[in-house]
Amino acid sequence: MLAKEVARRVIDEEKLFTKFIFITVSNDQNIKRIQQDIAEYLGMKLDEENKDIRAARLLERLKQENKILITVDDIWDKLDLEDVGISFGIHQRGCKILLTTRSFHVLANDMDVDSNVIFAVGHLSEHEAMSLFHKIVGDQDEKDDDFQGLEAEIVKECGGLPIAITTVASALKNKDGAVWKNALHELRKSNPTNISRMEKEVYKSIKLSFDFLESKEAKHLLLLCSLFPEDAKIELRVLCNYGFGLNLFDVNKFEEARNKTDTLVTNLKDHSLLLDGGVDYLGNDCVKLHDVIRDVVIFIADGHHQMHNIRNADDLDKYVNDEMFKDSTAVSLYGIGADQCPQTLKTPELKLLRLESSDFGEFPLRFFEGLNKLLVLDSAGVFLESLPAASSFCLPNLTTLHLNWCIFGDISWIGELKNLKILDLSFNYSITKLPREIGNLSRLLSLNLEGCHQPLEVIEPNVISRLTRLEELNLKDSFTNWQVEGAINDDERRNASLSEVKNLSHLIDLKLRVPDINSVPKDIFGKELVKYYVCIGDEEPDWRLKRASRMLKLKLRPGSELNEHDFEALLKKSETLDLYGLKSVKSIAFEIDSMGFQCLKHLSVQYSDEIRCIVNSDKGDMDYLPAAFPRLESLFLRRLMNLENIIHEKLTTGTSFRKLRKIAVSTCHKMKSLFSLYNIPRLKEIVVEDCEMMKEIISHHGRDGVLPNIQISQLQKLTLSRLPKLVQFIAASLSDEIESDKQSIEDSVSPLFSGQVEFPKLNVLDIGSLNIRKVWNDNQLPSSRFGQSLTGIYVSNCDHLKGLIPSFMIASLVHLRILCVKHCKAMEEIVFIEESAQVMANYISFPQLESLKLFGLPNLQRFCRGNISLPKLESLDLFHLLNLERFCEGNISFPQIESMKLKCLSNLEKFCEGDISFPQLESLLLNDIPKLEWFCGEDCVDYPSLSRLKINGCRKLRLFKTNTMPATTIENEGENSKDSVDQQHLFHHKNPLVPKLHANPTHLVLEEHHDMVFKAKLLSELRLPLMCFQNLTVLMVKDCDGLISLLSPSTAKSLSQRLTKLGISGCKSLRQVIANDQKEADDDDGIRADSINIIFRQLNSLILDDLPNLTSFYSGNKNVVLQFPYLYELVVSDCPEMKTFYHGNIECPSLHRIYLRMKQRVEDIMWDPEYYSFQNFYWNGDINTAIRKRNFYWKGDINTTIQKLWEEKNMRFNSN
Repeated sequence: MLAKEVARRVIDEEKLFTKFIFITVSNDQNIKRIQQDIAEYLGMKLDEENKDIRAARLLERLKQENKILITVDDIWDKLDLEDVGISFGIHQRGCKILLTTRSFHVLANDMDVDSNVIFAVGHLSEHEAMSLFHKIVGDQDEKDDDFQGLEAEIVKECGGLPIAITTVASALKNKDGAVWKNALHELRKSNPTNISRMEKEVYKSIKLSFDFLESKEAKHLLLLCSLFPEDAKIELRVLCNYGFGLNLFDVNKFEEARNKTDTLVTNLKDHSLLLDGGVDYLGNDCVKLHDVIRDVVIFIADGHHQMHNIRNADDLDKYVNDEMFKDSTAVSLYGIGADQCPQTLKTPELKLLRLESSDFGEFPLRFFEGLNKLLVLDSAGVFLESLPAASSFCLPNLTTLHLNWCIFGDISWIGELKNLKILDLSFNYSITKLPREIGNLSRLLSLNLEGCHQPLEVIEPNVISRLTRLEELNLKDSFTNWQVEGAINDDERRNASLSEVKNLSHLIDLKLRVPDINSVPKDIFGKELVKYYVCIGDEEPDWRLKRASRMLKLKLRPGSELNEHDFEALLKKSETLDLYGLKSVKSIAFEIDSMGFQCLKHLSVQYSDEIRCIVNSDKGDMDYLPAAFPRLESLFLRRLMNLENIIHEKLTTGTSFRKLRKIAVSTCHKMKSLFSLYNIPRLKEIVVEDCEMMKEIISHHGRDGVLPNIQISQLQKLTLSRLPKLVQFIAASLSDEIESDKQSIEDSVSPLFSGQVEFPKLNVLDIGSLNIRKVWNDNQLPSSRFGQSLTGIYVSNCDHLKGLIPSFMIASLVHLRILCVKHCKAMEEIVFIEESAQVMANYISFPQLESLKLFGLPNLQRFCRGNISLPKLESLDLFHLLNLERFCEGNISFPQIESMKLKCLSNLEKFCEGDISFPQLESLLLNDIPKLEWFCGEDCVDYPSLSRLKINGCRKLRLFKTNTMPATTIENEGENSKDSVDQQHLFHHKNPLVPKLHANPTHLVLEEHHDMVFKAKLLSELRLPLMCFQNLTVLMVKDCDGLISLLSPSTAKSLSQRLTKLGISGCKSLRQVIANDQKEADDDDGIRADSINIIFRQLNSLILDDLPNLTSFYSGNKNVVLQFPYLYELVVSDCPEMKTFYHGNIECPSLHRIYLRMKQRVEDIMWDPEYYSFQNFYWNGDINTAIRKRNFYWKGDINTTIQKLWEEKNMRFNSN
C-alpha cells in the first residue's frame, strides 16, 4: 500500500498530478489484462485482440494526457512497458511512471532501469522501528523494565520491516506480558521453508499474528480469502456465503451470519491482516489481502489446512498427481480452461470448490463425481451443461451454490439440491425463466438473481411463495414482469405476483424493481425488512444519490397519489430516498413522514409541481416536533416549479439539516433564496442552477441592513449558473429596487461577494450566466480569506463582466491552479485595476497557475497590463478572442509551459513583447491568426522541447527567425525563375531552435503552411534530416498543393520504425506517397531505393483522402516489398486516379478494414486521433472471407482488391 500512499500525497497534498492510474502486474503478468485495466482508467475500449495494436492505441492515448501518474505495482519479472503501451518517451508533459517490485534486479537488470532512479524501501532504523511499534501498541511507560526489554527484542525479530512490525504490533496490542513472552518465543522458532522471495522476518511476524487470532472463525475466514486471485476485491457477501455454507459460524439465521462476518472482518483489519477494499462496481463492501500477507496465508492454508489455490494447469497437474491431494478440503481453480481439468478431481473430503474461467468451456461429465461432502460450489465463466446429470447424486450435501457469468439452459435440476440454503445465479447469460422446481428448495435462505444479461422473463407462479424460509431475495435489474394482482384468475397466471413476496415472513433483505406502482399490493413491505433496494417506476434512481443499505425510489404515474399506497414503513427507515412526480403533496418532512425522516441520509426530489416547501408543518411551531432531516448529508432538488423555500420562513428550524454536506437545486423558478445562514454549518458543496427568481443564495437580513463579518467555514465548491436575478451570494437586505420586478437586475452594481463574507476552504468557484458586473467587492481587503484556498475559477456567459480579477485579489490567489473564462461578451481584461486603486502592480504573479483557458471573449484586449509571471503554467488555450492584440503589455515568463493552443485570434499581431523562451514547450497550435507576423517579437525565441507543431491560417507568420540565421531560398523547380520566392525555412538543421522536433517528434502536422510548403515537392525539401523522423508516430499532411510526392524511399524507411498513423488529405498535386526516384540517395544514410524493403513496423491506420491525382502509394522498383505487419485499417476516399496500390509485393497480414468512398470528405476521421472506428466501412471481419463473398479474388494482393472495389464503386457512382 506504500505506492498508493505515495500517490495520495503527490496528488492530494503536493498537487503534482491531476490523474492517477494504479495497475497491479502480479506474478502471472497478463499483458492483455493490464492493458484492459489501463484502458478502463482512461475510458477507452480495447476491442482488438492483437496486443501490439492495443499497445499502440494506449501509447497514442496517453500522449494526450497531462500530469498523470501511472503506478505499476508488484512487478515480479521483466515487463516491457512499450509492449504494454505505457511508455511516454519524450512526451512526458508532467507525466510519470512509478514502478514497484520486491526485487532490485528485476528493475536494474531485467528492465534496464537506471540505478540512480531506483529507490530501495529499506529496513527501518532501530529508532524508526520502535516508534512504529509504539504507535500501534500504545504507550508502555507503566510496564516494568523487563517488559521494556521484551519489547525491544520483539522489534528486533521483525528485522526493521514495516509490514512485519505492523502485523506483530497489531497482534500484541492490549495483551499482557505473558503473551508477549510467548510471542517472542514463537518468532524465534518460526521459519518458512519454501516461500520464494520472502524474508524470514516477514513470514515469522505474519504467522505470529495469524496464530494470535483468538477466534478460529477469524482464522478460517482469512484462509478463505487466500482462495481468491491476487489483488482481488473480495466481497464480504461472498465470504459470508462461504462461511455459512461451511457451517463456520455458530448461527441459525442468515442475518446473524452477515453480522458475524462483519465482526470477524473488523477483527482481521485491526490485526492488519486484511485491508479495506472499498466497494466494487455494484456497491458491495469488499476487503483485500496485501500480497505479502497473502503469500503467507496461502502457505499456511496449503501446508496445514489442505486448502489449495491453484493458478495454472501445470500446478494443477502437480497437485492431482500428489497423494496428499485427495485430502483437500478446499480447492480454487482460476485461469484454467475446462479442457485442462482432469476427468475427476478425486478429492472425497472436499468441502469447497471454486472454478473461475473465461473461456466458457464445458467441464468433463464425471468432474463432480465423488464430491459427496461438497458444501460450497462457486463457479464463474463456465459452461455447465453436464452439471444437471451429476448434481442429484454427486452433490447431495451442497448448501451454497454460486453460478455467476455462466452459460446454461434449463436450470430445473437445481431444484433437486434439497439441502441448498444459498443460491446465487446473478449476472448469467442464458437464464430467461425461473422454473417451478426452484420452489422445491424448502431450506433456501438466500436467492440472488441480480443483473441477468438476458432479461428474466418468467418466474413461474408460486415459486417465490414456496420459499418460505427465504431471508434474502435479490431481483435487482433482472425481473420486472410482475403479474398485476387480481387482473386474471390464479389458474391463468403465467408469472409471479408481488403478493408472493408478502408471504415471506422471514424476509429481511429485498431488492426489486416494479415498473408500475399500481401493481404493488398493500402491506407488502413489512416492518421486518432490515435492508432493501426498492425501485418503483421506470426510471433509474438519481445517479447522484449515494447507495445505502436501505434505498427507496418512488415514481408515481399521472393521477396516482402517494397516500394511496402503503410505503410508510420503507419511508421511515430509508437512508437513501428518491421521490419523482409526487402529487397532492405540498411539503416533504412531516407531511410524508410525521417524524421528519430521522434516518434519511440522501434525498432527491424531482418533477413535483405542487411542493411549496421541503420542511413545513400544519402544526405551526416546530418546537414541538423533532428536528427534520437530522442525519441528511446530501439533498438534490430538481424541477419543483412551485418550490418557494426549503424551510418555511415562519418556522424555527432547530437542528434541521445540521449534517448537510451537499445541496444541488435546479429549475426551481419560484425560489428567491436557498437557506438561512444558520442551516449551513457543515455544507461543503452548493450547486444552484436555472432558478429564475433566485436573488440570494444565503439569507441573513441583519438589523438596519448591516451585514456582520461572516465566515462560511466548510464550503469547498460553489456552482452558480443561469440565475438571471441573482444580486449577491449573501445580502444584508434586498433593497426596494431589487425587490421590485420593475427594476432591471442589470442596473445593480452589487458585487457577487461582499467584503464581509469569507470562504476559508473554498477550492472551486464556478459561475455562469449571471447578470453581475463584479465578482468581488472593491473594498475587499487584501488579507481577506476568501481566495486563499481557491484552486479553480470557472466563469462563463457573464455578459456584463468587464473584468474578472481585481488587482487586490491577486495576493490571495496563491493556490489558484486552473483559470477558465468563456463566452463573456463584455470582458475586456482578466486582471484589472479597480476604481479605488491608483496604479496596477508592476509585477503580477500567479505562482501555482497550471492551466489558463480563454474562449469566446470578443472584446478582450489583454490578459492584464504590466509584467506577469506564471512560473508553473503548463497549458495555455486562447480561442476566438477577436479583439486581442497582445496577450499582455509587459514582459512575461513561461518556464514550465508545455502546451499552447492559439486559435481564431483575428487581431493578434504579436503574442507578447521582449525576450522570452519556452524551455518546456512540447506542443504548439497556431490556427487562423491572419495578422500574426512575429510570435514574440523579432528576437530569438528558443523551443528546445518542441515535439508537436500545427500551423494553419497564419499567412504572415515568421515563426523561427533569428538574427543569426539568414533567410534561405526554395525555388519552384520546373517553373520560370521569376516565380522563385525567398522563403524562411521553418527548421534549420545546422543551428536548430527546435532540436527535439528534429530528434524526437511524435506528431507532425502540415496544414495550409507557408508558400514554402506549397512550393515543396517532397517532404525532404523542408530540410528535415532523417533523424527528425525516427520517433514520429503520427504524420498528418493536409492541403499542401505543391507536394507531388511526400517521401523519398529512404525517408520512408526512417519514419516507418514507429509511425502508427499516416494521413494525407487535400493535396491536389500529389501523385504518389513514396517517390519513384532511384537516383535519390539520402545524405543521412546513403541507402538507395532499389536496395531496401520498406517496412512500416507499427502503422495501424493509413488514410488517403481527397487526392485527385494520386495514382499509387508507391510506383518504384517492383523488387521492393512493402510490408505493413500491423496495418488494421485502410481508408481511400476521393482518390479517383488510384487504380493500384503498388505494383510489387505487399504484405499486410493484420488488415481488418478497407473503407472506400467517393465524393465525400472524411476529415473527422483523419484529424481526430481518437477516432479509430468507421461507421460505414466496406467490410468488417476477416478480409479474405469478405472479399470472397463479394466475388473478389484475394491472394495476398491488395492491388487486385482495390481495382475490383474501385470498379464496383465507379459503376455504382456512374449509374447514379
